[in-house]
Amino acid sequence: MRTQYPLDEGLPEYANAREYDEDNPWGPSDDFYLGLAREVGGPVLDVGCGTGMLLRAIAADGAACAGLDVTPEMIERAEQLSNEAGLNIDWTVGDARTMALGRSFRFIYMTGHAFQHLLTDDDMRAFFERVKEHLSDDGVLAFETRNYAAKTFGGSEEPTLWKTVEDDEGRAVDLLIGAIYDPNTGVEQLIEERVIRTTGARTRATSNLRYIAVDELNALLAEHGFEITHQYGDWQRGPLGTDQPEVISVCRLASTP
Repeated sequence: MRTQYPLDEGLPEYANAREYDEDNPWGPSDDFYLGLAREVGGPVLDVGCGTGMLLRAIAADGAACAGLDVTPEMIERAEQLSNEAGLNIDWTVGDARTMALGRSFRFIYMTGHAFQHLLTDDDMRAFFERVKEHLSDDGVLAFETRNYAAKTFGGSEEPTLWKTVEDDEGRAVDLLIGAIYDPNTGVEQLIEERVIRTTGARTRATSNLRYIAVDELNALLAEHGFEITHQYGDWQRGPLGTDQPEVISVCRLASTP
């Protein structure tokens, strides 16, 4: 593991990497990005890679892979799991806004809705600039952000049940989410509670997510020289729409005359 530069604690809501894996099993988004990685080819960079579940699957296909995450505990678990699987993946603790990996990639993606942790236009601009520095001339950038109007969690300030998962001891764990949304900034504060049914043990954390309108997002991409080749509204590559849950963007750098 290589630490790119000093960080205090990353995003503390993700410090428990084991619980993160329990709460976020393989899903349709992973199928989407794995398929896209197979279409585009490597080398591959996962920005905001978490514990690396998806990147390990891409590496197992034979692509050269690197993962970057701002939370050290995530990278520590990612390295452990990839070593156990016999996969050679380059893991880095680092910030998407300032990453400097000294190499280029054919496919760069950011999933898990990590893009929504970029809370300002300047944060997003910094990320797009760093991607340009790391993307090969024929490379592809892909990422997603949720459609606020169609989201299925955080309908009230008081946390309510979102979904139930199973932990590594086989116990049912209820995940409750409440939300406070600021329409002026597009930032929503999530209040997340995790309750083990058999014991009643409860933990609570908060996090912040940014929602951005499609036209504003597309303007930022164009400002930084990206052409959108596809935008989808769901993980089955359905059309973008106001009633669809996702805004999934697949982009290339615009060719210069």
